[in-house]
This record gives sequence, structure tokens and C-alpha cells, in this order.
Amino acid sequence: MAYTGKKGGWNDVRSWFSIGMIARNAAIGALYFVLSAAAFYMSYGMLQFRLSEILNILVFFNPAYTLGLSVGCLLSNILGAGLGLASWWDLLIGTGCTLLACLLMIPFRQLFLASLMPVIVNGVGVGLELFYLFGMSETTPLYACMGWVALGEVIMVPVVGYIIAHILKRYGSKFLVGILGATRNTEFVW
Repeated sequence: MAYTGKKGGWNDVRSWFSIGMIARNAAIGALYFVLSAAAFYMSYGMLQFRLSEILNILVFFNPAYTLGLSVGCLLSNILGAGLGLASWWDLLIGTGCTLLACLLMIPFRQLFLASLMPVIVNGVGVGLELFYLFGMSETTPLYACMGWVALGEVIMVPVVGYIIAHILKRYGSKFLVGILGATRNTEFVW
């Protein structure tokens, strides 16, 4: 459903809390956590290739996935902090970056431009966290911290996520709407 400005449109936050959307968000949050945990060795640190970040593309199709992705990120960051691979600050900063990136993706109509939001937000936010709060300021310049985080995001979201979105599009909008619960952008071009 495209934005209509009326009750029930994608901007109607109440629709984000329907039983069906709560179930979908629970599944997405769990999948985010499982992907991060399964590849924990590359999901944390300055150069991270968090497979779960590919799921951020879902917000382009349904903004309500912001909730599931944010909860999944929080759970993944709790795991990372518990394993000593991340700072406890990551619960606030890393999760906040995911939430902000998802919210910034909502207004975009071009998939590629939307997919750059996690790159920019995580590159800056998590890069600053690593530099100032994780003790990398003594060994690594700030631009390197931001750049390495952004590089991992570029590979996961605009490259891999973009390709997967185009593969899913080949199955048609019925797949996007039925399985993924897409409420908009089902006929994206690029």
C-alpha cells in the first residue's frame, strides 16, 4: 500500500502493531540475531561484515520492520558485549544507529539511495563509538574507524542486499507483498 496520508497507510504507526506485523517483526528480529550469532567472528569490531545487516533492505518495502531490526540488533549487541567482542555502549549506540538508519530509509523511493543510510549512520556512529569508547583512539585514526565500519556496511547493504532485493523482485510483487509483507516500493526500478 502506498502512502495515502489516510488511516491505514504505511505511516499509520498503529498498523506496525497488528498481530501479523508483530509476528513478522519477531521473526525478523530473531533472524537478525541468529545471523549475527552464527557469524559472530565477523559481526563485531572495526571491520564487520554483519550478515544480518542485509535485512535492513526490508525497511524499504515495509517501514514497520524498523522495530524487528532494532530489537534484533539490540539482542546481537548484548551477545557481542557478553562475549567481549563489543562494548556495552554498543547496546545504546549501535542499536540507536540501526534505528536511526531504518527511520532515514523510510522516505526514499530509490532502493540504492535508501541502502546508503545504514552505511552513513553506522559508519559515523559506530566509528565514533569505536574511536572514543572502545579505545581505538590510541592506535587508529578516526577516519579509519569510520571508513572500515562503512566498508562493511557497503558490502552488506548496498551490494549484497541490493542484489537480493532484485532477485526477490523477479518473483514478483505477489512474493514481496505476500511473504515479506511489503506495503510499498514493490515496483522499484533501481
